[in-house]
Amino acid sequence: MDQRLGIKIDCLVAGLLLCTCMHFSRVWTELVSQTYPSLAVFPAVYVLCALLTLAWQIVAGWGPFVTGTGSLYEHLRFGVSSAVVANAALWLTRGLASADWNDVLVLCAAEACMLAVLVLSAGRFHSTWPTAGFSRKMQFGCLAVLLGAGVCVAFIWTVELFSGMALNRSSETGPQMGFAGDYLGSDFFEYDHDIGQRLAADRTVRCVRTADSEILWDVSYSTDEFGRRTTLIPDYDGEQKHAVFFGCSYLFGEGSTDAETIPSQFAKLQPEFHAYNYGVPGFGTQQMLALLESDRIRNEVVEKSGIAVYVYLQEIHESRVIGGMQEFLSFAPNYPFYELESDGTPVRRGDFSSGRVLTNAFYRIAAASNFVRLMGFSFPARSDRHYQLTAALILQSRRLYQQQFPESDFVVVAWYDTKTPTLQYLEEAGVSVSYPRSRPNHGAPNMEYVGDGHPTPLANRFCAEDLITFIASSGSGKE
Repeated sequence: MDQRLGIKIDCLVAGLLLCTCMHFSRVWTELVSQTYPSLAVFPAVYVLCALLTLAWQIVAGWGPFVTGTGSLYEHLRFGVSSAVVANAALWLTRGLASADWNDVLVLCAAEACMLAVLVLSAGRFHSTWPTAGFSRKMQFGCLAVLLGAGVCVAFIWTVELFSGMALNRSSETGPQMGFAGDYLGSDFFEYDHDIGQRLAADRTVRCVRTADSEILWDVSYSTDEFGRRTTLIPDYDGEQKHAVFFGCSYLFGEGSTDAETIPSQFAKLQPEFHAYNYGVPGFGTQQMLALLESDRIRNEVVEKSGIAVYVYLQEIHESRVIGGMQEFLSFAPNYPFYELESDGTPVRRGDFSSGRVLTNAFYRIAAASNFVRLMGFSFPARSDRHYQLTAALILQSRRLYQQQFPESDFVVVAWYDTKTPTLQYLEEAGVSVSYPRSRPNHGAPNMEYVGDGHPTPLANRFCAEDLITFIASSGSGKE
C-alpha cells in the first residue's frame, strides 16, 4: 500500500475513533451523573482515570511507548484503549457499589467492541506512520505528570465516595420533610420576566406540610386578580391609606390561612390601612426593587399614600440577592441579577442564568461534590460588598416607592436578632428599621413550626402588633 494513502486512511480512522470517544464520554458522563453522583465530581473524571491507566502501562513496560520506537498510531491505540479500559473499570466499580448490573454489562460490551476495533485497525495500518522517537527524558516527564494526575484523581474519588456514604447516613437520621396537596403541582407558581416567578391569579390551593408522619399544617392559600396573596380587609367607613408589604414566604404566610398572615392581622388591627401582600415564597430583596421598577405597584395599588413595609430576613435575603450556589441551583435561576456600579448604584444585569455563565458553571460543578455538601460549604463566602448591595437595593426601592407615592413612608422590619452590616448601612442612610420587642426569634416556643422554621400565626400576630406600635411611636404612615 502507498505510504501516503495509508497515512490518510490512518488519519481518517483515528479521527473517527476520537469523535466516537468524545461522543460516548458525554453520554457516559450524563449517565454517571444521574445514577451515581459520587463519580461525577468533574465531567472529565474518566479521562483522568484513563491517564492513570496509561501511566500504569508505561511503568509496567508495556507497549512501544517505553522504547520510543513505535509508531504514532500505536501510541494513539494505547492511549485510547487505556481510556476504554478505564471506562470499563469505572462502570464495574459503579456496579459493585450499586448492584445495578444491567446497564453496566451493556456499556462494558460496547467498550469491548470499541477496543476490538482499535486493535484490528492498529494491526492493519501500524506500519504506515513514522516513528515517534520520544526521548527517555520526555518519557519520564510525561510519566511524572500522568502519575501526579492519577494520584489527584484517586484522592478526589476516594474522598467523594466516603463523603457520599456519610451523606446517606446523615439523611437517614433527620426528619423527612414533604409537601402534599396541590400547592406545588398545580402551576400555582408561574414564570415572570420581571421578577423571576409570580403567583397565579385568582387561585386557591391546598398546602399540607409534613415532618415524617406528623402534619405541621393543612391550610389553603388564595390569590387575588393580580396574583397577590389574599388579604382580608375589614369594613372601614373612612378614607383608607395603603400598607404595601414586601417579603418572602414569611410574609406570604407559609402555614397560615389568608386571615392569619402578617398583612391580614395588620389590617384587622389598623382598619384605616388597606393592606397588600406582595410576599412570595423564595423572594429576596431584588424582587421588591424589580416590582417598583416595573410600575406594577403604582398601577395595582388604589390608595395614593400610605406606607411600604419590607420584612427583611438577615443573611437569608443576602444569599438570594447574590444568587448563592444553593439558591441558584434550587429555586432562583431566573431571579433578577443586580450589581453595584462604581458609584454604589444597583444596576440590573438580566437574571442569574443569563448574567453570569462562568459562575453558574462553577456552582454546578461544586454542587456535584458529595464532600462540598457534607461539609455544608456555601459559595460565595459572604463579603461586605454583598451587604452593600442588599442595602443599595433597599435604598433604591425606598426612593422609587416614594417617587411613585409621595407623602408616604418606608419601613424595614428586621426579623431576627442579628445586626447585619446591611442594617447598619440602612440606619446610616436614615431608613426606619423596626426591631419588634416580641420578635419571633428562631427557636422560640410556639413561634415557629418545628422542623420547618416558618413563623406560626401567633408569630405573625406579634409581628403585626409590634409594627403598629413602631409606626405609632415613630410617626410613620401619618400625614
